Amino acid sequence: MAAHISEMFARQTPLNGKRKALVITSQPHAINYSMILKKKNTVYGTQGWWMKKIFGEEKVRIVILNWFDYNLFDGSNFPMTGEGHWDAAFELMECRPFAIDLKNTPYGETAYNGLIGGTTINVKNKSWQDVADGLIYYAPLYDHVAAWGIEGLITKEFEPEIKRRLTIFFQATQPGAEIPMEAAIDEYNVFHAHPAAIKSKEEVKEIIRKVLEKNIRQ
Repeated sequence: MAAHISEMFARQTPLNGKRKALVITSQPHAINYSMILKKKNTVYGTQGWWMKKIFGEEKVRIVILNWFDYNLFDGSNFPMTGEGHWDAAFELMECRPFAIDLKNTPYGETAYNGLIGGTTINVKNKSWQDVADGLIYYAPLYDHVAAWGIEGLITKEFEPEIKRRLTIFFQATQPGAEIPMEAAIDEYNVFHAHPAAIKSKEEVKEIIRKVLEKNIRQ
C-alpha cells in the first residue's frame, strides 16, 4: 500500500513547487509499527511505518481517529481506551471534536490497545505516542457505527479477480475449507450498519459517569 501511494505521489503535479497528500487508511494499517519475522528474519512493517521510511520521519504525520470498543477474535471485548478517561474528558467538552498532538501528553502516554487483529495483533507495550503523531476525537464512543458494504462495489467484470483473491486468502488461512464465494461477494455488495461499541450505549455512558464521579471525589 505504501509503495502504491509513493508511486502516485511521484506522479502528482507539484503546486507552488510542492506535493502534498492526504491518505485515509484503516487504523491497523496506518499506525507506525514494525516487527521482525523470525522465520524469515525480515522486517514486517505497517503501511504507516513504511511511509515514514519512504518519505522521511518528519514529512509524514500519522493522525488517528478515536477508536471504538472492538470485539476480539476470542469473543472478549477491548476495554475503553484509558479505562474510559479519554471518553470522560470528551464528555466534559460536550463532545465537541478536537485534535491534539500526542507526544508528551497524557493521551500520548496512554497504553495503546493493540490486540485488534490484522497487522497490529502483535503490538505490545506501546503507548499511543509510539504509534501515531496526533489524535482527532470526533464522536463519542456510544455514537460510533460500524458500516461496510457498498451496493455494486463488486461488478460482474471484477468477480473473477475477487474470487482469485479469496482463493489465495482461504488457502493460506483455512486450507481445504470450502470457500464461500457468493457470501463473501455479498458482504462487499450489501450495506451493513451496526452500533460499533460492543457494550451498549447505557454501559458506555455508565463507565464514563463512574470515571467523572471518581475524579470529582479526588
